[in-house]
Amino acid sequence: MCAAALELDDGDRAVLERVAASGGSTVRAARQARVLLWAAQGLANDEIARRGGVAPNTVRAWRRGFEAGGLGWLDTVAPGRGPKRSLSAETEAAIVADTLTVEPPDGAVCWSTRTMAARHGVGKDIVARTWREAGLRPWRTDIYKISADPDFEAKLDDVIGLYLDPPERAAVFSFDEKTQIQALDRTQPSLPLKPGRAATTTHDYKRNGTIDLFAALDVATGKVLTQNRKRHTGNDVLAFFKDIDRATPRHLDIHVVLDNLSAHKSEPVRKWLAQPRQRRWHLHFTPTSSSWANLVEGWFSILTRIAGGYPQRYLRESSSSSRSGCIQTCSGGSSGGSPGGRSTAGPSANLCRWSRRPGHTDASGPTTLAAISTRTHPVSDFSGRSTSAGSSMHQSLYTRTTAQSASASSPRH
Repeated sequence: MCAAALELDDGDRAVLERVAASGGSTVRAARQARVLLWAAQGLANDEIARRGGVAPNTVRAWRRGFEAGGLGWLDTVAPGRGPKRSLSAETEAAIVADTLTVEPPDGAVCWSTRTMAARHGVGKDIVARTWREAGLRPWRTDIYKISADPDFEAKLDDVIGLYLDPPERAAVFSFDEKTQIQALDRTQPSLPLKPGRAATTTHDYKRNGTIDLFAALDVATGKVLTQNRKRHTGNDVLAFFKDIDRATPRHLDIHVVLDNLSAHKSEPVRKWLAQPRQRRWHLHFTPTSSSWANLVEGWFSILTRIAGGYPQRYLRESSSSSRSGCIQTCSGGSSGGSPGGRSTAGPSANLCRWSRRPGHTDASGPTTLAAISTRTHPVSDFSGRSTSAGSSMHQSLYTRTTAQSASASSPRH
């Protein structure tokens, strides 16, 4: 007599199908999942055993186990069953302790499974299992930097508050430099991609100088003002500030978020900002070691990772026999080959795609960066009107602010 079909709800069935098809499941779990799915189809236990390569009594035991424990029973071993552990508790504790406290031999950076196995006279797989169960990954190093800025809280509240609640009739820019972009030329011609062969390039190259890319991202509109320069001194920063000043209507105040580079606080910049005509300028410095608070860093990151010919991919795949050629590549042809060339769209005109919030119309153009923006908050456009721009990046920055700050909300500027 055939056993009754195993009852599965839709949720349990979906989990079992995923476990059975997953290459990351253990052999035991995948086999149990397939057996239970066949049992839910009403197949006889003998037929299930034949298909699954197990004994009929095993099929019956697995059905009883699932009916009693549900999905939590899957891939469990009953007490007293399964392979016996050949590693004593003392040896296991010694492996964990040595991994945490003992320097590896021969000046190695970290312990390997083989060196630890040789130290304790066990197999490398036993060491790997011990590390896995203890949650140890000796080969990994996480990089971090805690800001030591004594004014960390005040500066971060100022910057994030500016993003979330900018002042009326003001343009907010996020400004920084991408320095040391190299003009490289390969020593031999590269071959293009073709079926059966990857694109090729030589491993060596010829250096032809460097340039620095200055960029200011308008937080409200997404437009990027760029300028290519040979250096990033105080005079270069001042020249770019004047570029921003000319590009911004006179009836708007200018708020600039920037880092603590000495050139940003140089004497030429301070003297220029002290002039009565520049009273509309307001600088907001991020805390030291907190470049993640500067929105334009995300723009640089996107360009570095995926934009054609810019900067790391440029180093890998492009060629430039001169600095002017590098400038032409980095600015998308908008700079005219001049080291002081300017582009109001920037080299990511087709990369940073900004989209309106549903139902929002604005003649000045799109207002949210689709790649990073999902939440909405009020901002001011060039006309002084209140529009809506969303930014999950702003929200995440604000979350990090509240985690490190006793302040409950950002101040209104």
